[in-house]
Amino acid sequence: MDIDTIVVHSGPFHADDVIGVAILKTLFPCADIIRTRDGLTLSVHTRQKNSAVIDVGGVCDITRNNFDHHQREGAGLRESGVPYAAAGLTWQAWGEIYISRLFPRANWATLREIAQRVDREFLEFVDAVDNGALAPNPTKLKTGEGVKGCSISTLIHMQNPANGSASEFDAVFLETVDLVGALLMRLVQSIGAKYLGETRVREAIQNHLAKNDRDPVLVLQQHAESWQSLLCQLDPGGQLLYVVFQAPDGTWMVQQAPIGEASFEGRKPLPEAWAGLRDEALQSVSSVADAVFCHRGRFICGARSLEGALALARSAVLA
Repeated sequence: MDIDTIVVHSGPFHADDVIGVAILKTLFPCADIIRTRDGLTLSVHTRQKNSAVIDVGGVCDITRNNFDHHQREGAGLRESGVPYAAAGLTWQAWGEIYISRLFPRANWATLREIAQRVDREFLEFVDAVDNGALAPNPTKLKTGEGVKGCSISTLIHMQNPANGSASEFDAVFLETVDLVGALLMRLVQSIGAKYLGETRVREAIQNHLAKNDRDPVLVLQQHAESWQSLLCQLDPGGQLLYVVFQAPDGTWMVQQAPIGEASFEGRKPLPEAWAGLRDEALQSVSSVADAVFCHRGRFICGARSLEGALALARSAVLA
């Protein structure tokens, strides 16, 4: 089903309606946007097959692209207990399709998992704020000290013109939809890439441990930010001591495995003699010709080649 008209309320806007419109404008860039609270117009479009009505209209029926949550009964709750608002409702209907445009090779199970992560990590907060279930900004640090924060919900709300005319609200709304649309796309790409990276890392760790050769050095052909957590979950016995992976600049890194998911302490620090050395100094003491550095904290070092990084890792194992 194509959407050719997106209807949303006029006047001041909030994060949930901006994000809902941004989702659909990404999928249907030629769709017209109508900002109105006119009852007759809303009545027509809530029944129109190729229209989507967002955050207005008094109807919640995602199968018919009616995404309002202001009716007496609301729009339902997530399993987490967070009530739905327009952003989450629109995503519930179109999130997997949205993600399929960014990750066309992903199967439906993967699309569903990424969509759920986007909802948990981003849209739940937006919907909770819009429903009044959560304060829009953090006000205290963990230590109890006061702090003034600014959430995505507040940033979007602050785009509303002060004492603006109807036409000014409409113009700024469209500008904000474009801005948020670009941010949303990058956010979804980031969450999706992280999930796919975790999947590949999980498989690499499991395959490595299945060899039963007790090799303490794992090579990751593709890096993922969360490899430390996955390693601790899959290798609680501590077989793996070092992980080798390529950094964005092409350097091959050797990083010690942590003793726990939330720990900065490692299973086996790199040799003390390497600490803080670079280039020729490290090459001399390590006997690895393309070694480039070792952090003074002895948790990570690197070489220009995979072979060099493996040589550093093997030497560290035996140290």
